[in-house]
Amino acid sequence: MMNGKLVNNRGRGRGGRRGRGRGRIDSLIAVVKGGITNWWKHRDYDQCLTEKETTYLCDFDSKESNLYGLPKVHKSAQIQNTVRDQNNIYVETFRTADLKLRPIIAGPEILTQRLSHFIDLVIKHLCPSIPSYIKDDMEFLNHIPAIVPEETLLTSFDVTSL
Repeated sequence: MMNGKLVNNRGRGRGGRRGRGRGRIDSLIAVVKGGITNWWKHRDYDQCLTEKETTYLCDFDSKESNLYGLPKVHKSAQIQNTVRDQNNIYVETFRTADLKLRPIIAGPEILTQRLSHFIDLVIKHLCPSIPSYIKDDMEFLNHIPAIVPEETLLTSFDVTSL
């Protein structure tokens, strides 16, 4: 949903006519797949990827991704007030003016999915060699000192938008 209108352009180009945009998508797929193969071959990196890896990255049928939104009900003041005012298990509220959506792009078979997976496999083994790498919260707790000076300011950060 964008600006109050449901967007559903699957299989349609501009103007809503079926099939007009498919040629552009197919040509984009060809450019990306051809680009991966040609980039490795023409830059003296042809020995970096095996034939199986190149096949994995280039030979597949990609699909279009889906865009949808998850409501951020915990951030809506109107919903919070309704929950507070109604003492029931089931809370009824109508269209809220301050309800925002978290956009989700779901595409397990999109054009760059296999490349992302491949890069993740390569980088995963390199990260532990970085001095600032901390695997999880338990490792973080093991890194911080047991006693912290009183004038130390401990802070935490939260990502609000990517």
